[in-house]
Amino acid sequence: MRSTLFSRSKRTVLNGLRGLPLLAAAALLTPTAASAQATFPFQDSKLPVEQRVNDIVSRLTLPEKAAQMVTDAPAIPRLGIPAYYWWSESLHGYAFGGKGFDTVFPEPIGLAATFDLALHAKVANAISDEDRAEFNRNSAVPTPYYGLTFFAPNINIFRDPRWGRGQETYGEDPFLTSQFGVTYIKGFQGDNPKYFKVIATAKHYAVHSGPELERHRFDVAVSAYDLHDTYLPAFKSAVTDGHVYSIMSAYNSLYGVPAPASDLLLQKLLRDQWGFQGYVVSDCGAVTDISTNHKYAPSEEAGSALAVKAGNDLSCGNAYNTLPAAVAQGLISEAEIDKSLKRLFTARMKLGLFDPPADNPYNAIPASVIESPEHRAIALQAARESIVLLKNSKNFLPLSPKIKTIAVIGPNAADTVVEEGNYNGASSHEVSVLEGIQKRAGDAVKVIYDHGSGLLSAYSNSFIPATALSSDGKPGLKGEYFTNLDLSGAPAAIRQDETINFNFVAKPMDAVERENFSVRWTGMLTAPRDANYTLTIRGDDGYRLFIDGKNVAEDWTTHPATSRDYVLPLKAGQPVPIRLEYFQGTGGAEIHLLWHDDAPAFASAVAAAQSADAVIFVGGISGALEGEEGTNGNVDRADLNIPKVQQDLLEALYATKKPIVLVLMNGSALSVNWANDKLPAILDAWYPGEEGGTAVADVLFGDYNPAG
Repeated sequence: MRSTLFSRSKRTVLNGLRGLPLLAAAALLTPTAASAQATFPFQDSKLPVEQRVNDIVSRLTLPEKAAQMVTDAPAIPRLGIPAYYWWSESLHGYAFGGKGFDTVFPEPIGLAATFDLALHAKVANAISDEDRAEFNRNSAVPTPYYGLTFFAPNINIFRDPRWGRGQETYGEDPFLTSQFGVTYIKGFQGDNPKYFKVIATAKHYAVHSGPELERHRFDVAVSAYDLHDTYLPAFKSAVTDGHVYSIMSAYNSLYGVPAPASDLLLQKLLRDQWGFQGYVVSDCGAVTDISTNHKYAPSEEAGSALAVKAGNDLSCGNAYNTLPAAVAQGLISEAEIDKSLKRLFTARMKLGLFDPPADNPYNAIPASVIESPEHRAIALQAARESIVLLKNSKNFLPLSPKIKTIAVIGPNAADTVVEEGNYNGASSHEVSVLEGIQKRAGDAVKVIYDHGSGLLSAYSNSFIPATALSSDGKPGLKGEYFTNLDLSGAPAAIRQDETINFNFVAKPMDAVERENFSVRWTGMLTAPRDANYTLTIRGDDGYRLFIDGKNVAEDWTTHPATSRDYVLPLKAGQPVPIRLEYFQGTGGAEIHLLWHDDAPAFASAVAAAQSADAVIFVGGISGALEGEEGTNGNVDRADLNIPKVQQDLLEALYATKKPIVLVLMNGSALSVNWANDKLPAILDAWYPGEEGGTAVADVLFGDYNPAG
């Protein structure tokens, strides 16, 4: 599990969905198959949508109706209704699915720093093109995250800078958030008069800005002025100007009423005052919270009834499976359920899911748009424009041509995972700051790299380089990938992996899905000098490390990311057999193999700085230190300071008297007062997406003038 993925609570909901009745029939009925015959009026694309929706709802039994109002809506073979999975993610690029890779744009907090709405429209259009293309090539078997209804944008107001999910938002300003939210929605949903390209979901409605660990139970009693002046404008604009077709109700309560059951939010404001025409989906598990955490209803049946009556049409989770029991108990009528169900089928009709494929022009969007050169160019432009020049004393930047040796130091310098932010996909080639500088420097400038420290640890843990690993005479380790959890049978694929540094947001390769697989890496480990080395294995889920055939570190269970260390004395040039085994169940998927020797902390980083004309320090924080409830145990931040170990390292480098440029990666505010007093230049690069390293290098060398 990793912070860029959904929370453990959401994962629990997801796992619970997989056993729903009729799911096996999903593969038998594609959207194309459902529209191939016009047996019923709802299958006739020439009829008005309202008439078709009324017809389809009239043919359903009460249990069938309830089953269509949860995330994993099963197929109904007797009517030719295809299965549909309502939950997909696309905050800043297609996320959690795909048959490989997709374009990763900067995190929204960085996009907002561009102040460029025209660019944001391009980003939103590019994202939705890839979203629709993924659906077009994957829709035959409805599975998680392959639908056309996306839980984005996040237009909550980032009021407390410690909030872990602030990175997902457009910041603290209601007007800016409104403008960016509307632009995203318009570019995302498309401009066809009959069909949506995809459907956006503005979230989390309303007054949802942390604290994360209390989000399932806290009540907001904000003043009426603050509610309407701060927290609601972006949602109102999303409806009245953006014409968003989906709204997500939040976990928290407002004035004592859970958001999914709030008549004030979902009826009086949203529909009566703002004229919202779409459907409302709860945050995942939020309907269950009505009874279990808020204690607002005596049972899940009662909570579900209250939510539907208030206008919460879809339950992310399976709470609405209790609706037939709620009807039997007299808590809600079938007519009230029909009202919500019609909104949901209207959305599916407007996506073209019951029409001949040729009728909908968006069905023709090809897979070739995914990671296209045009989209990568937009990602680069967005990353460039997001960079904020916080300080540039005496025009130290761009770097002088007189600088012939640069030391690139810091925990985020060579890390591409940090650039992804959270709720992200994965690109086939993400450019680290180190790579960006190396490419731009070319032969004219010597670039020295040192990890310096971890984000929080004084030791310079770094991924074991290919030069220290070997297998069959090739750099790196031989990876055998299995389509099971226990490394049994013949491997489905074999490849050489130069470093073990994986966050499997997408499937590892065509032959292996992203969940329920295992890997065995084997080869030799060779140290560059005599020393005691600490090997660190970090993984989600199970892992075990063997040195010379001996099991030395293990956590062979299903779990969020954990770490194990093993101290190993090594002789320079003397290879030692190494084997790392790993399995991935469901949810988060990561495995890393790192090492450091017993040299004094910062020693090699200081030596690198001393041998250079200038230092580029790339630090800050990452999704491992700020994120969503349940992710790695790290959610909201306790303070705004740059991590102490990085501050200590900066001071050690400063003592060399070499000029230092500080490049920050972060999704929320960082206090860098010492750096502001001492260093000549500071850049904020946010979580800049797949082209982040290129964009930072462009700024450092003067190829782009930062204006974020």
